[in-house]
Amino acid sequence: MTNYGVRLVLALLLVPLFFPFTVEGDESTAQESPTLQDSMQEKSPQEAEGGESPPGGGFTLQSSTGPVSLEDLRGKVVLLYFGYASCPDVCPLDLYSMAAALDDMDDKTRARVQGIFVSVDPQRDTPEKLAEYTEFLHPNILGLTADEKTLREVATRYGVQYHRVELKGSDLPYAVNHSAATYLIDPEGTLRFIFPHNTPTSVLLEASEYVLAQYAGNCLNNFQ
Repeated sequence: MTNYGVRLVLALLLVPLFFPFTVEGDESTAQESPTLQDSMQEKSPQEAEGGESPPGGGFTLQSSTGPVSLEDLRGKVVLLYFGYASCPDVCPLDLYSMAAALDDMDDKTRARVQGIFVSVDPQRDTPEKLAEYTEFLHPNILGLTADEKTLREVATRYGVQYHRVELKGSDLPYAVNHSAATYLIDPEGTLRFIFPHNTPTSVLLEASEYVLAQYAGNCLNNFQ
């Protein structure tokens, strides 16, 4: 079994597979983007439907080792995903794609890309639990959360919707229905791309390399 397969199996073993789950969003959320060009046309903030897009922006959330701010990650591409550790299928698959993209990068590129998994289920997902969860995925993916008020404010700025659903006849008291997308933030802290659920690994890789190359070019021009 490949490293990708091992990570996916381990991630799935950490969550229950027996309760219903839905992902909010329009039909495009479930479609694959086969190339970065397609994603740029359909999912970039500049070209979102209606000419509007979530602003994104800075945040400070909690990891198992203390607070982490987006400002701390300037100079890196950030791949950001909102979900929760008990998610039965959608989160593991998207996080698996993120991990696979990180593995496919060369060492120099990987050192400049940070994956972040933000849990919108703070009642169950402590920073310590998230650290254990992301450890199975990739060392470049960091698990973060916060109090409900802070999470709601950050999620809103990224266009993330989520709500709790009570479960009857299940070993778990509730699930969290949530929108599913991977957000790419450039090294200057600007939200650049919004990729739908099930975006191929190759697109995440190409987008990260594309943005890093742009940033390097801008830095060189400023220096000259």
